[in-house]
Amino acid sequence: MNNSNKKYILTIGLIVLAIIALVFLSFFFLSETMQNSQDLVDIRKEIDYNRQKVVSLNVFSESYHKYEPIIQRTENVLIDPDSPVEVVRFLEEATSDLNLSFSISSISSSPARRGNDYWDSFLLSASAEGPLNSLIDFLEILEKGYYLFELSDMSVTKRSSDSEIVRASLTIKFFTEKP
Repeated sequence: MNNSNKKYILTIGLIVLAIIALVFLSFFFLSETMQNSQDLVDIRKEIDYNRQKVVSLNVFSESYHKYEPIIQRTENVLIDPDSPVEVVRFLEEATSDLNLSFSISSISSSPARRGNDYWDSFLLSASAEGPLNSLIDFLEILEKGYYLFELSDMSVTKRSSDSEIVRASLTIKFFTEKP
Protein backbone atom coordinates (compact mmCIF):
# COMPACT_ATOMS: atom_id res chain seq x y z
CA MET A 1 0.00 0.00 0.00
CA ASN A 2 1.22 3.27 -0.86
CA ASN A 3 1.11 6.43 1.09
CA SER A 4 -1.87 7.96 -0.72
CA ASN A 5 -3.99 4.86 -0.09
CA LYS A 6 -3.07 4.98 3.58
CA LYS A 7 -4.12 8.62 3.66
CA TYR A 8 -7.46 7.76 2.05
CA ILE A 9 -8.10 4.86 4.41
CA LEU A 10 -7.08 6.98 7.38
CA THR A 11 -9.26 9.85 6.18
CA ILE A 12 -12.23 7.54 5.59
CA GLY A 13 -11.68 5.93 9.02
CA LEU A 14 -11.55 9.33 10.71
CA ILE A 15 -14.66 10.43 8.83
CA VAL A 16 -16.49 7.25 9.91
CA LEU A 17 -15.36 7.77 13.50
CA ALA A 18 -16.44 11.42 13.33
CA ILE A 19 -19.85 10.36 11.94
CA ILE A 20 -20.24 7.73 14.67
CA ALA A 21 -19.23 10.27 17.34
CA LEU A 22 -21.61 12.82 15.82
CA VAL A 23 -24.47 10.27 15.82
CA PHE A 24 -23.84 9.38 19.47
CA LEU A 25 -23.53 13.02 20.51
CA SER A 26 -26.62 14.04 18.55
CA PHE A 27 -28.55 11.08 20.04
CA PHE A 28 -27.52 12.20 23.53
CA PHE A 29 -28.59 15.81 22.91
CA LEU A 30 -31.77 14.79 21.05
CA SER A 31 -32.82 12.38 23.81
CA GLU A 32 -32.36 15.12 26.38
CA THR A 33 -34.29 17.55 24.18
CA MET A 34 -37.05 14.97 23.73
CA GLN A 35 -37.20 14.45 27.52
CA ASN A 36 -37.38 18.21 28.08
CA SER A 37 -40.14 18.45 25.46
CA GLN A 38 -42.09 15.68 27.21
CA ASP A 39 -41.60 17.48 30.53
CA LEU A 40 -42.99 20.65 28.95
CA VAL A 41 -46.03 18.73 27.65
CA ASP A 42 -46.61 17.24 31.12
CA ILE A 43 -46.29 20.67 32.76
CA ARG A 44 -48.73 22.12 30.22
CA LYS A 45 -51.25 19.33 30.97
CA GLU A 46 -50.87 19.96 34.70
CA ILE A 47 -51.41 23.71 34.20
CA ASP A 48 -54.54 23.03 32.13
CA TYR A 49 -55.82 20.60 34.76
CA ASN A 50 -55.23 23.12 37.54
CA ARG A 51 -56.96 25.86 35.52
CA GLN A 52 -59.99 23.59 35.13
CA LYS A 53 -59.94 22.94 38.88
CA VAL A 54 -59.86 26.68 39.57
CA VAL A 55 -62.76 27.28 37.17
CA SER A 56 -64.83 24.49 38.71
CA LEU A 57 -63.99 25.76 42.20
CA ASN A 58 -65.18 29.24 41.21
CA VAL A 59 -68.39 27.79 39.78
CA PHE A 60 -68.90 25.79 42.98
CA SER A 61 -68.27 28.87 45.10
CA GLU A 62 -70.82 30.88 43.14
CA SER A 63 -73.32 28.03 43.33
CA TYR A 64 -72.73 27.61 47.05
CA HIS A 65 -73.46 31.28 47.71
CA LYS A 66 -76.56 30.98 45.56
CA TYR A 67 -77.86 27.91 47.44
CA GLU A 68 -76.52 28.77 50.91
CA PRO A 69 -79.94 29.80 52.31
CA ILE A 70 -81.44 26.49 51.19
CA ILE A 71 -78.53 24.56 52.67
CA GLN A 72 -78.93 26.38 55.99
CA ARG A 73 -82.64 25.55 56.07
CA THR A 74 -81.93 21.88 55.46
CA GLU A 75 -79.39 21.60 58.26
CA ASN A 76 -82.15 20.97 60.80
CA VAL A 77 -84.15 18.33 58.92
CA LEU A 78 -82.40 15.48 60.73
CA ILE A 79 -83.30 14.95 64.34
CA ASP A 80 -80.96 14.52 67.29
CA PRO A 81 -81.38 10.81 68.11
CA ASP A 82 -80.82 11.40 71.82
CA SER A 83 -83.52 14.02 72.14
CA PRO A 84 -86.64 13.70 69.95
CA VAL A 85 -88.43 16.20 72.19
CA GLU A 86 -88.53 18.88 69.47
CA VAL A 87 -90.42 16.53 67.17
CA VAL A 88 -92.94 15.60 69.83
CA ARG A 89 -93.44 19.27 70.65
CA PHE A 90 -93.90 20.07 66.93
CA LEU A 91 -96.50 17.29 66.54
CA GLU A 92 -98.43 18.32 69.65
CA GLU A 93 -98.51 21.98 68.61
CA ALA A 94 -99.68 21.10 65.11
CA THR A 95 -102.51 18.89 66.38
CA SER A 96 -103.61 21.29 69.12
CA ASP A 97 -103.97 24.12 66.58
CA LEU A 98 -106.20 21.87 64.47
CA ASN A 99 -108.42 20.62 67.30
CA LEU A 100 -107.19 17.03 67.02
CA SER A 101 -106.62 14.83 70.00
CA PHE A 102 -103.17 13.34 69.62
CA SER A 103 -101.39 10.66 71.62
CA ILE A 104 -98.06 8.94 71.15
CA SER A 105 -98.05 5.27 71.99
CA SER A 106 -94.37 4.46 71.39
CA ILE A 107 -91.06 5.79 70.16
CA SER A 108 -88.32 3.37 69.15
CA SER A 109 -84.96 3.86 67.48
CA SER A 110 -84.13 2.05 64.27
CA PRO A 111 -80.49 1.83 63.14
CA ALA A 112 -79.78 1.92 59.43
CA ARG A 113 -79.71 -1.46 57.77
CA ARG A 114 -78.33 -2.49 54.46
CA GLY A 115 -80.61 -2.13 51.48
CA ASN A 116 -82.95 0.83 51.29
CA ASP A 117 -82.23 2.26 54.77
CA TYR A 118 -79.30 4.63 54.58
CA TRP A 119 -80.05 6.70 57.68
CA ASP A 120 -80.64 5.94 61.30
CA SER A 121 -84.17 6.79 62.32
CA PHE A 122 -86.73 6.42 65.02
CA LEU A 123 -90.28 5.19 64.66
CA LEU A 124 -93.08 7.08 66.30
CA SER A 125 -96.42 5.32 66.70
CA ALA A 126 -99.29 7.68 67.41
CA SER A 127 -103.01 8.12 67.06
CA ALA A 128 -105.04 11.20 66.24
CA GLU A 129 -108.77 11.74 66.49
CA GLY A 130 -110.83 14.56 65.08
CA PRO A 131 -112.52 15.83 61.92
CA LEU A 132 -111.21 14.38 58.65
CA ASN A 133 -110.35 17.84 57.31
CA SER A 134 -108.26 18.53 60.41
CA LEU A 135 -106.43 15.24 59.94
CA ILE A 136 -105.67 16.16 56.32
CA ASP A 137 -104.46 19.60 57.44
CA PHE A 138 -102.24 17.92 60.04
CA LEU A 139 -100.67 15.70 57.37
CA GLU A 140 -100.03 18.78 55.22
CA ILE A 141 -98.38 20.57 58.17
CA LEU A 142 -96.28 17.48 58.80
CA GLU A 143 -95.28 17.36 55.13
CA LYS A 144 -94.33 21.06 55.07
CA GLY A 145 -92.63 20.85 58.47
CA TYR A 146 -88.98 21.04 59.37
CA TYR A 147 -88.14 17.38 59.64
CA LEU A 148 -87.24 14.65 57.19
CA PHE A 149 -89.68 11.79 57.68
CA GLU A 150 -91.48 8.92 56.02
CA LEU A 151 -95.05 7.96 56.80
CA SER A 152 -94.55 4.22 57.20
CA ASP A 153 -98.08 3.19 58.03
CA MET A 154 -101.44 4.87 58.40
CA SER A 155 -104.92 3.57 58.99
CA VAL A 156 -108.02 5.74 59.25
CA THR A 157 -111.37 4.64 60.65
CA LYS A 158 -114.58 6.56 61.02
CA ARG A 159 -115.93 6.65 64.57
CA SER A 160 -119.53 6.14 63.49
CA SER A 161 -121.43 6.20 60.23
CA ASP A 162 -123.15 9.53 60.91
CA SER A 163 -120.09 11.28 62.39
CA GLU A 164 -117.34 13.19 60.64
CA ILE A 165 -114.88 12.28 63.37
CA VAL A 166 -112.12 9.86 62.32
CA ARG A 167 -109.44 8.04 64.21
CA ALA A 168 -106.04 7.61 62.56
CA SER A 169 -103.20 5.38 63.61
CA LEU A 170 -99.86 6.59 62.30
CA THR A 171 -96.38 5.15 62.20
CA ILE A 172 -93.91 7.83 61.23
CA LYS A 173 -90.21 7.24 60.59
CA PHE A 174 -88.16 10.35 61.45
CA PHE A 175 -84.58 10.31 60.18
CA THR A 176 -81.85 11.17 62.64
CA GLU A 177 -78.33 12.49 62.56
CA LYS A 178 -75.59 9.92 62.63
CA PRO A 179 -74.24 9.66 66.18
